[in-house]
Amino acid sequence: MFSLAIPRLWDEWAQLRAGGLYWQVCERAGEADALCRQVLAGMTASQRALLLTCGRGPQAILQGLPAELGPGELIPLEFSAAGAPAALRALARDLQRRFAPRQRLLLLSAPAAAWSAFDDAQLARWCRELSDWLQRQSCTLLIYSHGEPQAIAARLLACNDALSGLAQLYSGRGGLRYLLHFWRTALGVRAGGEVDMAREDGVLVCRPESEQGSPGAAASDLQLCLAARAVLEGAPPLSAHWQLFDAEAALLAAAMRATAASVILRIDSNEQVGELARQIYELRRQRGRALKVVVRELSACLRYLDEQLLLVCGASLIVPYGTALSRFLTLLDSLQGQLWTRSLPDDFEQTLKRLRPPPLRGLLPAPRFVEVVRGILDAGGGGEVSHLLLRLKVVDGLALPQVLGQCRLRRYGDMACVAGGELYLFLFACRANALESALGNIFRLSWRELFAAHEILVDTRSIPLDGASATSTPLPALRGEPAPAPAASGPVRLTPVRVRLSAGQNRVGRAT
Repeated sequence: MFSLAIPRLWDEWAQLRAGGLYWQVCERAGEADALCRQVLAGMTASQRALLLTCGRGPQAILQGLPAELGPGELIPLEFSAAGAPAALRALARDLQRRFAPRQRLLLLSAPAAAWSAFDDAQLARWCRELSDWLQRQSCTLLIYSHGEPQAIAARLLACNDALSGLAQLYSGRGGLRYLLHFWRTALGVRAGGEVDMAREDGVLVCRPESEQGSPGAAASDLQLCLAARAVLEGAPPLSAHWQLFDAEAALLAAAMRATAASVILRIDSNEQVGELARQIYELRRQRGRALKVVVRELSACLRYLDEQLLLVCGASLIVPYGTALSRFLTLLDSLQGQLWTRSLPDDFEQTLKRLRPPPLRGLLPAPRFVEVVRGILDAGGGGEVSHLLLRLKVVDGLALPQVLGQCRLRRYGDMACVAGGELYLFLFACRANALESALGNIFRLSWRELFAAHEILVDTRSIPLDGASATSTPLPALRGEPAPAPAASGPVRLTPVRVRLSAGQNRVGRAT
């Protein structure tokens, strides 16, 4: 039995079975050499190995191998980079003719470009034929490729029926990461795991962190970014990991095939919120928790309620308008390796209904006000948004009609009523820390000059309905201006009179 010989890596991830074809993808040749050298150092004197290198001599790997370690028999071979396609196609035939490979461990180190001449069908056929030959010979082949890790890994995933294992070593989140796509051994099959790696005395080891006892979900597209082109503000793709889309449909189609990629959507109008929430909900429901869904605001169009709706439906991050591109990329990088931890609602339509304000605003009769507000508070069991219910006591010397004349309730869901000589105000989807600015927008004069005291209520039970004001005049819905309030005292209200000017007069002011 052969092993990857990575200290503290679990046997289910490290063992190699006879007849298996395993592939490890690295970013740099030095890391591939280190992993290959560790495999050789972990072999015993009774085992045999064959080392093949492409475009360079095997000494780059062997020079760091201690003399007292390694297999009892090691055959080094090399072939040129120019002849790589032909050498790879004839690999099984040449090894069968020149050596007795039975029960050997075969190690192949080559740049990922060595397989560039193979299209997807040819690569799949090459893996399948090589796997069949390995099983007949009862030997194991472990391939180390370096360079273009994302491209080659994505292609190899389609060859999973021929490969016994696929893993990837890459730099990310401040260090080396070992990403396991899948790995078949005598102990079973493992897939979807990731651990931190570190160098200790020149050896790559698995870091002994407690959270690695149960590695988080991972996938082949962990580093992939699928984004609307506008989110990069005209910049080209930042790396080979970025795919930009002009059409929203194409972006969503690609996202529906992703597992742990970063999907970056755009929004520049408040009218898009409902549809965007639906799209995010479907992505999260079908593709799971590992997908990172980011919304970038390209114009100031999202309110607190809209942001909460998007987060509830599956968004991982909302980047506000005005965020610099460099800051946006930093925020995006901070999501790597994270899972979406909220609970996805069972019914999108019910969620949308619960998080949308009622089509009411303005001054309501107290019984109607209590009925509507109680229904909103009772339906808000999800805790996604917070509402404010206020009792406001008018300062001495002012009458309630005068105060109502200063009130402008322009948002749907913002309602008021008069009961027990006091004003009750309900603000839909308003946080407590936004109370000062909210009341400043509602009243023309400073609200602290209009009211002697205010109290935040948790429910409607303390609103007195006996003898409550029967005022039912709604505030105009379109302009958001208050309805005329009866004046207690003051100047006589003027009535506009229509005046028609004669077109035949030259001097202004002559009228008939």
